[in-house]
Parts: sequence; structure tokens; C-alpha cells
Amino acid sequence: MLSQTPGATTDPGPGQFGPNTAQVERFLALVEQLSESEWRSVDAAGRATTPVRPAPVEAVVDVDHGWAKRAGDLALDLAPKHGDIDLLTQQAAEALVVRDELSDRFDEFYAPFAEVIPVSCLATTDCPHQQHQGLVAPVRVGHHSDGSE
Repeated sequence: MLSQTPGATTDPGPGQFGPNTAQVERFLALVEQLSESEWRSVDAAGRATTPVRPAPVEAVVDVDHGWAKRAGDLALDLAPKHGDIDLLTQQAAEALVVRDELSDRFDEFYAPFAEVIPVSCLATTDCPHQQHQGLVAPVRVGHHSDGSE
């Protein structure tokens, strides 16, 4: 979490990924738990919905790249290195960070994950879709399954 420095405010601000931190953290936690068959679904959906990879998020909107880059880097670490899956994961995470600025273009970046991690499930830990698949778990952003950071 945030370290407190003398004289600093107790308001943590928008979080490590900006105003959409909770959704980004939830997405990353769920990405970390996807099964091999779910990754295949992401890959297939990515090929079907984005035959030509969309431009990077930062090319579509003018944003502070720090939050989006941090989310994208974590997503790259969590995704399998197969085909475009890692890039699709990176773009989805970055798009969540700047979702408000992307408006109608958000779906273009998130589409490969829409079935396995519906956007509606990112705001709750009680999503029927995730419970059915056993995907309800605490958010452990920044930690890998082997316990390293």
C-alpha cells in the first residue's frame, strides 16, 4: 500500500492505476487465475474481434502513461506468451485504466476478455459468472503465483 511520509495527507488519491484502480486490480487478479481453456477463448476472441490489432491505447487517447503502463506491464507478466495473448491482455488492462477517456472505443480493446471476464464482474467479488468458474479470490496485484513480487 502507500507509505506515509511525515506531513503527507492521508488521502490515498486515485490509487495505483488512477480512478479505475479497483476494476484494474480485479481484472489482473482474475487474469492470473484463467485456465488454459479460458486463455484459448481469449485468443480465439482476439482473432475474431480484432483481426487487425488496434492501435496502442496511448495512441488513441492522450493520457498519463504511468498508470496505464504499470497496469499493462503487470498484465504482460501474468499472460501466457503465446501468439498475441500477452498483447491483448496488456491492451485490455491499459484500456481499463483509461476507460472513461476511450468511451465507445473501450470495447475494441476489451473484447477478447468480454466472455471470460465480463466487465460487469469487475465491480464485484460476487459475480455469478466467476463463482461458476471458481474465480472468486482475493486481489493480489503485484504478487506472482510463486510468491515473488
